Amino acid sequence: MNAATYTVDLTPLVTQVIAPLAVAVLTPLVSWVCWKVLELLHIKVDQAQAQTLETAIQSGINFAVSKAEDLSEPYSKVQVKSFVVKTAANYVLPKVPGALAKLGVTPEGLEQRIEARLPPIPNANVLTGGADEAPH
Repeated sequence: MNAATYTVDLTPLVTQVIAPLAVAVLTPLVSWVCWKVLELLHIKVDQAQAQTLETAIQSGINFAVSKAEDLSEPYSKVQVKSFVVKTAANYVLPKVPGALAKLGVTPEGLEQRIEARLPPIPNANVLTGGADEAPH
C-alpha cells in the first residue's frame, strides 16, 4: 500500500480566527501594562517636582531672610514676616513655574507653603535692628 500524504493549509484559520482573537486579547493587556508604567512614572515625576519645589522654597526663604536682615528701619514681626513671605514667593515663582503648575500650586498656596516653613522670627528688631528690643 502506498500511503498518501495530505497537507492541510491552516492559513485561513490563523488569519481569520487566531490573529484577530490574539489582537483582541493582547491589545487591552498591552494598554493596561503601558497605563500602569505611565502611572508609576507620573508618581516619580510628581515626587521629583515636589522635591524641586521644596528646595526652591527653602532657597527663597533663605534669600528673603538675608534681605530682611539688611533692612535698616525697625519693623514689627508681622511686617518682617510679610516681607519674607512675599520676597520668598517672588523668588520661587519664576524659578520653578513648571513644578508649580504640575502640582497645582497657586501663588496664594505658595505663600502658605512658605509661611508654614518659616523659622520662628525672633523679635523683629533682631533682624532689623529696631527699637523694640527685649529688655536686658
